Amino acid sequence: MPVEIETGNGNNHIATGNGNNNVLTGAGLSNGQIGTNFNFGTTGDFNGDGSSDVLWVNNSGQVAEWNMKDTSVIGGGLSNGSIGTDWSVAGSGDFNGDRRADVLWTNAAGQAATWLMNDQNVQQAAISGTIGTDWRVGGIGDINMDGRADIVWVSTTNNAVVIWFMNGTRSPSRPWCPPAVRSDSIGPFQAWATPRAIRSRILSGRVRMVRARCGT
Repeated sequence: MPVEIETGNGNNHIATGNGNNNVLTGAGLSNGQIGTNFNFGTTGDFNGDGSSDVLWVNNSGQVAEWNMKDTSVIGGGLSNGSIGTDWSVAGSGDFNGDRRADVLWTNAAGQAATWLMNDQNVQQAAISGTIGTDWRVGGIGDINMDGRADIVWVSTTNNAVVIWFMNGTRSPSRPWCPPAVRSDSIGPFQAWATPRAIRSRILSGRVRMVRARCGT
């Protein structure tokens, strides 16, 4: 399966092709090949070398990871973890502060699970909590500046926003909500319902984080 990975502007763009297992990047043909039964999962620095790597998931829930350096695959392999076929990759972030990306999974029942990663291997895995079926991941990033990535959830019914401040695989016992974000309409906040933008508004004093029962 040819895959085009364009890098260089802070974003990673993945495009799949016609099924011959070659992998293309924005700068040319990669030295890596991926089986046609694998699908792109997410990117993240899973080995802590400062370069983004690629996570793949196949139709049986098997997971593989490529350590990347520019266009070349320099390491990685099959993970020691597998995931049920009812789970999907929702993104990646450093949830435990070890400077390596971890994986966030969600399922159709509204559960969220995290894998704490060391290269392609899972160091710890757990269901972090249940958000509900009408929520999607709006972004992953370190909002409270504690060195660990947090999760921004956005409601698909009323565009309310809930933030989980993460500590490893654990989410808070009670979610946190920016009061200005709890709204019945998409309003002006949807453009800033991302970790970086919310953090900026916290620092500027425009949004004050309070512990609250979300949606009330």
